[in-house]
Amino acid sequence: MVKAYLRYEQASSFGVITSLESNISYDSTGKHVLAPALEKVGIWHVRQGICTKTLAPSSSRVGKSLAVTSIASSASTSVAVGYADGSIRIWDSEKGTCETTLNGHKGAVTALRYNKAGSMFASGSKDNDVILWDVVGETGLFRLRGHRDQVTDLVFLDDGKKLVTASKDKFLRVWDLETQHCMQIISGHHTEVWSVDVDTEEKYLVTGSADQELRFYAVKQNMPHVSVVSDSNANGVDASGDHLTENKWEVLIPFGEIQRQTKDRVASVRFSNSGSLLACQMAGKTIEIFQVLDETEAKRKAKRRLRRKEKKSSKEGVENGDASNETEKADTVTTPTVPDVFKLLQVIRAGRKISSFSFCPITPKDSLATLALSLNNNSLEFYTLKSSENEKTATIEHQGHRSDVRSVALSADNTLLMSTSHSEVKIWNPSTGSCLRTIDSGYGICSLIVPKSKYGIVGTKSGILEIIDIGSATKVEDVEAHGGTIWSIAPIPDDTGFVTVSADHEVKFWEYQVKKAGQEAKQLTVSNVRSMKMNDDVLAVAISPDAKHIAVALLDSTVKVFYVDSLKFFLSLYGHKLPVMCIDISSDGALIVTGSQDKNIKIWGLDFGDCHKSIFAHDDSVMGVKFVRNTHYMFSIGKDRLVKYWDADKFELLLTLGGHHAEIWCFAVSNRGDFLVTGSHDRSMRRWDRTEEPFFLEEEKEKRLEELFESEIDNSAENRHGSEEEITEEGVTGLAKKTTVDVLSAADSIIEALELAENEKNRITEYEEEKTRGTVPDLAPNVVMLGLSPSEFVLKTISNEKTNDLEHILLPLPFSDALKLLSYMESWSLIPEKVELVCRIATIVLQTHHNQLVTTPAARPILSVLRDILHAKVKESKDTIGYNLAAMDHLKQMMASRSDAPFRDAKAKLMEIRSQQAKRMEARLDTKTERKRKKKQKRLEDGHENNNKAIKQNLKWPLGKRIITLSRKNASSVKKNHTTFFLLCSKNMETLISPRSLFPLLKKPTSKSSSSFSRPVSSQSPKLTKPESPAPINLLTDAKQACAVGRRRSMMMGGFLMSGLMLSEANLPTSAFALTPVFREYIDTFDGYSFKYPQNWIQVRGAGADIFFRDPIVLDENLSVEFSSPSSSKYKSLEDLGSPEEAGKRVLRQYLTEFMSTRLGVKRESNILTTSSRVADDGNLYYQVEVNIKSYANNNELAVMPQDRVARLEWDRRYLAVLGVENNRLYSLRLQTPEKVFLEEEKDLRRVMDSFRMAGYESYVVVHNIAKRHNVGTLARSATAFGVTELILVGRRDFNAFGSHGSASHVRFRHFHSLIEARNYLKEEKECDICGVEIAEGAAQVNDHPFKRNTAFLLGNEGSGLSAKEYEICDFFVYIPQYGCGTASLNVTVAASIVLHHFGVWAGFSERVRDGSKFIVADKPVRQGRRNFCAGTEESIVEERKLRKESAENGFFDENGNETSSTDLLNGLFLNE
Repeated sequence: MVKAYLRYEQASSFGVITSLESNISYDSTGKHVLAPALEKVGIWHVRQGICTKTLAPSSSRVGKSLAVTSIASSASTSVAVGYADGSIRIWDSEKGTCETTLNGHKGAVTALRYNKAGSMFASGSKDNDVILWDVVGETGLFRLRGHRDQVTDLVFLDDGKKLVTASKDKFLRVWDLETQHCMQIISGHHTEVWSVDVDTEEKYLVTGSADQELRFYAVKQNMPHVSVVSDSNANGVDASGDHLTENKWEVLIPFGEIQRQTKDRVASVRFSNSGSLLACQMAGKTIEIFQVLDETEAKRKAKRRLRRKEKKSSKEGVENGDASNETEKADTVTTPTVPDVFKLLQVIRAGRKISSFSFCPITPKDSLATLALSLNNNSLEFYTLKSSENEKTATIEHQGHRSDVRSVALSADNTLLMSTSHSEVKIWNPSTGSCLRTIDSGYGICSLIVPKSKYGIVGTKSGILEIIDIGSATKVEDVEAHGGTIWSIAPIPDDTGFVTVSADHEVKFWEYQVKKAGQEAKQLTVSNVRSMKMNDDVLAVAISPDAKHIAVALLDSTVKVFYVDSLKFFLSLYGHKLPVMCIDISSDGALIVTGSQDKNIKIWGLDFGDCHKSIFAHDDSVMGVKFVRNTHYMFSIGKDRLVKYWDADKFELLLTLGGHHAEIWCFAVSNRGDFLVTGSHDRSMRRWDRTEEPFFLEEEKEKRLEELFESEIDNSAENRHGSEEEITEEGVTGLAKKTTVDVLSAADSIIEALELAENEKNRITEYEEEKTRGTVPDLAPNVVMLGLSPSEFVLKTISNEKTNDLEHILLPLPFSDALKLLSYMESWSLIPEKVELVCRIATIVLQTHHNQLVTTPAARPILSVLRDILHAKVKESKDTIGYNLAAMDHLKQMMASRSDAPFRDAKAKLMEIRSQQAKRMEARLDTKTERKRKKKQKRLEDGHENNNKAIKQNLKWPLGKRIITLSRKNASSVKKNHTTFFLLCSKNMETLISPRSLFPLLKKPTSKSSSSFSRPVSSQSPKLTKPESPAPINLLTDAKQACAVGRRRSMMMGGFLMSGLMLSEANLPTSAFALTPVFREYIDTFDGYSFKYPQNWIQVRGAGADIFFRDPIVLDENLSVEFSSPSSSKYKSLEDLGSPEEAGKRVLRQYLTEFMSTRLGVKRESNILTTSSRVADDGNLYYQVEVNIKSYANNNELAVMPQDRVARLEWDRRYLAVLGVENNRLYSLRLQTPEKVFLEEEKDLRRVMDSFRMAGYESYVVVHNIAKRHNVGTLARSATAFGVTELILVGRRDFNAFGSHGSASHVRFRHFHSLIEARNYLKEEKECDICGVEIAEGAAQVNDHPFKRNTAFLLGNEGSGLSAKEYEICDFFVYIPQYGCGTASLNVTVAASIVLHHFGVWAGFSERVRDGSKFIVADKPVRQGRRNFCAGTEESIVEERKLRKESAENGFFDENGNETSSTDLLNGLFLNE
């Protein structure tokens, strides 16, 4: 049997704040900084100093990770990131998702820049090319070639119509993007040009190089010719019209130079967003800040300069007449020069070398600008620039080391990770990657965490042992241990001490001791108990697990093995050619492995010291080897940046894990072997987790060969072996894509699809011929083509490819296949949404095969048809687009005419509307406003009695019947007549509502018809009759009661009125309308809970809870549901929380903890209002808790006098929680609302609380004895469509997911060995009825819905039906009635779909939301186990092992079957359920 192994994959990477290869950039809001972190981009919150999101591409399992080399942020949330392989990914910084990947460059991307609109961006690379990209179309427009060295920077001009690029070839190039040609080449720089930028008004362009000066250029389009002082004018050259005509293509005109303060080369130059500052970063520790003066100030400074020059010349003896002439000339022509416009403001000096910087797009009020700096010591610094000084406001450095990581050590329980570097020790949480402690120390080379995880031992380069107290984050003691560098430290297996080795030729044994540090405090110390002198430097040490032998590696390339107790010599292992850097001994003491600088790993037997195998392991020095505990598997690391996984028994390489960007110095393996952590010179630490995905050795070897083949394809595609002397043609353009392996595989898939379609057409033709001859059976659909027609199948295949890759995909298509492709376009062009795709394909094919098409007679009919069809379809699409553009332009004009503000972005407009609504709510809740409103009502009550009488007279009914209907037609008249009121009569209440407040509801009526009620209370239509009593009606009897109608209740009244309120004279009833708000029910069948919520509330995605709803008007009013994980919290009942009072304290404590993490006020008051318990109609016990929290703040917190620090009520909120326990999980429904809103809507909110239920009706499907195994996949598809909770597999664990179309990941699978186990689970734990789907005696029709509670459906075999054992476990049976005579029974998947649909109708499942013609599919869950395999719990695996052991003698299991595979058992043990 072939042995299987479990795969290790990179789970996380941490420790890097910012890397050196790329620049940093602010996002559009100015609240976050995007910093490169090797292959990732970290989004850091500036004020909080935490990393909120990480933009990490999905990397391959094997191979070097690709570093981020350039970052550019747009005015929106879009961020372009360039990588070392030449690819560019566009990310959404808010969502943290990758929108698209663009491949065009052959070398690392070195420069990225968006245009002002953000619709396109340009990229420069080490391949000397510049590519312009379309952001909306996600495609490359064209490639600009002309530079002969790396492109270093670029910038857009003239609203994105021109592009300026800088390069190491010492030239600037100006490109016209409309004509795609180079229109100007600027020379003059003596060294490489490293950076270029232009101000916001596009007046001045600045370049920086290794020269001692900054060069400035005036942009010709935006400046008058007379105001530009070029070098020609300065030298006395006539700038006449002839000269201007001669240089009419010049865009940039030399303006002048400024001498820099330092001698380092320029790394970057950037203008601030306001254009008032210019920052020049040097390749050192300084940034020079220049102030850009406005035109008036520059001219004034130029006049002063000229006057000083004139005075100086007059003193030197210049004649008065000439001086006066010069003065007159200076007064008439006062053109500013570069020193007049750009003034050196200040110099920022950082503590370490600066890698890059970025201006904040938001300018603070009390300062000129905010600047973010990325330093080469893995930290970020933030400076505030003022007029005369700069101030460092914040530093982000806690989450990473300042230098490379030299050692890592895991605690005994694997919960803590200790890392050392040049000057500090850090304690990490290896699961989350967060830094817990930072302690200053010496240069740590090796480290160890003492058992019980309270102390750490660090061996330093100076020979000192440092004892670290992890809890208090302090260094307890420095022990002078060795006279040289401590290279290695190893714990003694009995946890009584450790062993250290050093460059002073000594091996020392240390013992833990406890000493008193005070009266009661105790602290750890160590003492040297034994020493052993060696003949050379000792580099590594290892102790066997039985504490019998100790092995030390010497500088003479040998390994000596001694007895631990007597320190007598045992073995000498020699064979390495260079010094041994690392040693480890297996858990059983049988093997010892050594790694050396000669790049080899040697596996030795510890019994006789014989070398079992010598393996060439790495391409550079081997820095570490370690066995996985209790196995002969081992890991090795090297300076070649790779981690390798080995089988020491078979001497085979199992896995190669690539990810680090520099040498790997150290690593640590957990005690269980489920993960390992590596530390590198790139300052990152990476955690590699063991997954449940098995792999086989031969398959892994094939994968490595495939990757080697793909890399050769990439090399050949990029022409890397071409002539290096080839010179790029000046100013040419080219395609903006490169051929990749994905493009070639896509071309192969299209060729294969065309071949399948041709075969299918031939099959259909043969069938038609046979059908004319006689009776033949129906033509079965082609399963390979998914039942589609040939044309539909080819169209589906092409539509799956990216449109921006189509040109490269169709290039390798043969001419014969191109003709086939053209033949399908006539039918494709009839699909409106495919017209653009068809035109694109036709254009590419015609351009590629033009010569062959015009000489091929068979192609003429196809081309003629396409010519007639495509022109008409394109014109139709063009008309549609033009019509839509005109309509949007009309809407824009309408909105502009109705508002005094110009038309703005929709998102900004939405934010403005929301802020206005929030202000209105705050004004409404203000006590002063309430008093004014009451006074106004009192004036109305006292001063408008005459109007009330007039209204009463108007309400008198005429003798004839009259029906008044209020609908959308007469809405305008209602809007104009603001004095009209509508009367709702009841026995005990009279409510007055103004149509002004109801008019906005006319835009969205609550029912389909404008003359009927949306939710009538009774079956009879409500009517209004004339009151029997002739007494006058007082409309304002109780103003308080009239105004106390809740907001939502008044909206519902408006809904009734707007949907059509008919007033009839015939019968005016005295009964009232029961105006209850409309509620919708949310049912989560997957997690087992349901509740009702107001219909107008909206769902919010990504709010942190399982589900979150919010009132769109009152944003502070919301509800959410959270529940605990059954694996982390085992709740049996609600009593586990204690009494309702104790649960209320717990809820209050949780709320206060959440608030402390978000914001702090000067004072906070909180109390528990009520706690209660109830038993609902579902038989479950629920706790209800109500909490009130008030927060106070003041506007002058820093005031000196106490009377100036007056606290005011910031907010007053009511928090309601409903708690319940079901399925070992704690459920919590949480409601939040302002206190005043709660008083209005208390009844509705309590209805929401009372509606919360756990575990609604659930359905299960039992899969057993299915004839066709691929039916499981289609069953899974039906199960997830109809809300099945679990799919029960009986028998084998593995299954065939063919036909599920990815839906198998959305339904839970559970495995049982027998039907009895499945029955016990369903009956006892889930309390289900088991329903057999079979045509049997006593079976009920499924459309009668004979269901009573949760139901599990057992489906029979298509051929034989249910077996006798299956009959025994069923409680009742249903069958599906048939009305045709063509078949005896239905397919099992079809039958399951029908039955599950009927159960969903009976259970009242909520319909899934639709998008167009399809239902919306949820996000794909993360797969925890191996694909197409159902694993059991740890207890079931153990039980399975016992059963197999008992049954092995009786031969119950087939030795060759998958049921007895130890791999399956191992997979099950390590699955996290």
